[in-house]
This record gives sequence, structure tokens and C-alpha cells, in this order.
Amino acid sequence: MRRIAAAAGEPLGMTMIGRGFDVRVAPPFGKSLSEALTIAARRVEEGGQPFVRVSIEDNGPGLPPGMGERVFEKFTRGEKESAKPGIGLGLAICRAIAEAHGGKIGAANRIAGDGRVEGARFWFTLPIETPPPVPNQR
Repeated sequence: MRRIAAAAGEPLGMTMIGRGFDVRVAPPFGKSLSEALTIAARRVEEGGQPFVRVSIEDNGPGLPPGMGERVFEKFTRGEKESAKPGIGLGLAICRAIAEAHGGKIGAANRIAGDGRVEGARFWFTLPIETPPPVPNQR
């Protein structure tokens, strides 16, 4: 694993795996290792078309039940009452961008072999070779 420096100063570990890569982000100072992220990108085929699939995994509490799809709706937050700022538009914007480029986006809990939630996984796909059509602007 090769060590590189992140913009915010946290160390990153990057591993090249086949036609993709994995990046492990160390937690910020004072946070536990259980809050680390793993970011991976892979080339995948869907319907005979090549896509890049990027996934982001954490080791946190996961998504609340029933929120896997709802979390991408406008003004929806994972936590109803939270001290964390936000109005619930970030993931809705991400979905709009992915879909505008012919991609998809999703989220689900990561489930261990014993059935307990190990964290969340968010992912998106974008086409590799075919850009979206540009609308006529007059």
C-alpha cells in the first residue's frame, strides 16, 4: 500500500487492484478507526456499456431502516433531529448529476455474516465512453 497525503493532511492508503483502485482514508485526529472510509472505483459493464462504479464505505451505524432509496429525495436527511447542519439536498443533487450523465446512484447498509450492520455503502456509476448529449442552446 502506497501512502500519499490528503489535502486536509490525513494520510491516505491507495492500492491498485486489477482495473480499479481502493483508497482507505484514515480518520481525522481524535476520531476512532471505526470512522474510516474506503473509496473504490472499478470498471463495470451494464447492458454492454462500460461504466465506472465508485463506491464509498464507512464503518459507522449505517442507514436508518427504509432510507436506502429515500435518502436521495430532496429535503430528506438520514437523521431527523441532528446537531449536524444541512437541509437534505446534497444527495438529491448527487442523484441529479449522476442521472444527467447517464449514471445511477444508490446506498445500502453493509451487512456482516452474522446479520449486524457494519456501516453504509454509497455508490454511483457514470458511463465511460459516451458523454450525454448537449442540448441545443439558441
